[in-house]
Amino acid sequence: MSKEQTSDEIVSRVLSRMKAEKAAAPVSPEPAQRPAEIMRARRAADFAEVAKRDDIPDRLVALVTGKLHKTHAMASVTKFMDEDKAVMALCGPVNSGKSVAAVRTLTMVRGQYLRPADVLREGVHLAAVERARKVAVTVLDGLSRQDIAANYHLAACVIRWLAEAAYEYNKRLIITVDDHWQDRPNPEPGRQPIRGVGGLLGEAMMARVEHHGVLAEVVRS
Repeated sequence: MSKEQTSDEIVSRVLSRMKAEKAAAPVSPEPAQRPAEIMRARRAADFAEVAKRDDIPDRLVALVTGKLHKTHAMASVTKFMDEDKAVMALCGPVNSGKSVAAVRTLTMVRGQYLRPADVLREGVHLAAVERARKVAVTVLDGLSRQDIAANYHLAACVIRWLAEAAYEYNKRLIITVDDHWQDRPNPEPGRQPIRGVGGLLGEAMMARVEHHGVLAEVVRS
């Protein structure tokens, strides 16, 4: 993350967005007004810390702290967060709102943000797995077949460790996938099917997502 946005600016943007969302919501009795405001301020400060620590792209920070529009991706992530599931694979094309929907959760609960390259960096991936056991949500953003192919065994292992941390410690893992999850036919006659991200990660990981987690496909909004 560049120095263009300071922590104070990020906190201010998150609080402004939260106030706008609250104003648009149906009015309901709220006797503990001050504690609610304190909690919102803490969430905003937590997100500002995560944004700087994990180097969340400025453009993404600006989007999730600004005025948000409802998207298929956001609805899918909201539903996942309301369910008793640990792992979600959110698949779809680039610019379909997946990253915004996933990173938005980090403005509501404490978490961490990872790029695919982070799971391949020695030292970084072990720290990420350890943190995944402590924070509420881990977001792995923008996974593709090419990322896994760069170091198949390490990528598959680290992502499996992140999923296991989510299951064992009652946390959440959201993986946004800029590719197909399922295998698909090869357009060239006689060739093997093109492996999807799920297949490359292995049968155990596919089962965790498809049978014990959430697999959501979204389209460009």
